[in-house]
Amino acid sequence: MSAILILRAEPGASVTAARACKMGLTPVTIPLFKVIAVSWLAPNPAAYDCVMLTSAQAARLGGSELAQFAHLPIYAVGEATASAARAGGCVDVRSGDDNVKVLLKQIVADGCKRVLHLTGEHHKDTKAEPLMIDRRVVYSAQLVEPPPVLPSAPIILIHSPRAAARLAEVIPERERITRTVIAISAAAADQAGAGWAGIRIAATPNDDGLLARAAEACKAMQNKAHR
Repeated sequence: MSAILILRAEPGASVTAARACKMGLTPVTIPLFKVIAVSWLAPNPAAYDCVMLTSAQAARLGGSELAQFAHLPIYAVGEATASAARAGGCVDVRSGDDNVKVLLKQIVADGCKRVLHLTGEHHKDTKAEPLMIDRRVVYSAQLVEPPPVLPSAPIILIHSPRAAARLAEVIPERERITRTVIAISAAAADQAGAGWAGIRIAATPNDDGLLARAAEACKAMQNKAHR
């Protein structure tokens, strides 16, 4: 089975690698980022109706301050984020799919108006009327410097547009490259640039979608090699 290269930060990289192994894939983890907690002052919990988490890292690195909001409904994007919130002591955790817009609609439908969004330093601002969203940065994903030397795995998983842009910097010359990029979204695929042997986009923006596409790519490579 062809090796797949996982570039996301830990502990997510190891989680993806474990899932890949269960599927019979051969993962290699080389994180391009390291995640660190950012000191933040927790506002008054009484000012909010709920908390929104769009990353498992926010749940893990929110620190003891997150416990002050454990009594509020916690809206989490994806089951991985929901599981991290529960592990952090949150009780009323409501998991949506891996789409932020869908989660925001769920929050509105449940009657919440004042939302505390715990997120990373690099995030995309999202809005949804009539929500009042207060964002607090609780972690930062910093570039690994100097950039690591990437092994010649034929398949590369990309979990974010920022990771795709970094990959394009690390491998600037791609005219003769034989690697296939599996991107979590169209935005991530765009950031990866041109010149790859192929770019495939996950059917769903999560680990399951990425690994399913990786398995398809591996099978296609094997079939081609046996012809």
